[in-house]
Amino acid sequence: MLTLAYVTEKIKDIFYPTYAPSVTVIKYQDGQEFYGFFQDFDDDEELLEKGQCRFIPNDNSSDYRTETQKTGRINPKFSIIVDFKRTSNISLIERGITLREVNFG
Repeated sequence: MLTLAYVTEKIKDIFYPTYAPSVTVIKYQDGQEFYGFFQDFDDDEELLEKGQCRFIPNDNSSDYRTETQKTGRINPKFSIIVDFKRTSNISLIERGITLREVNFG
């Protein structure tokens, strides 16, 4: 079993500094998958302490970027909260190739 400290370190080191054309894929144990990217928010440290973090799904990325450019502020309403306890793995993919991966459990 991975420790919370290990998971949060990997999330911050590997997945936060991602840029197009790479995408982060989060797979939950129940089969749900989310494609998108992590973004720093004001509540990051608080969420990471609970084994959670915010994630911008690709479905929301256009609205997120439009509002951010317009207002100059990062709005969490376009994010979802990822719970590491439900996660089976997180992968960083670029052009169909898995660059990095963290497996849970």
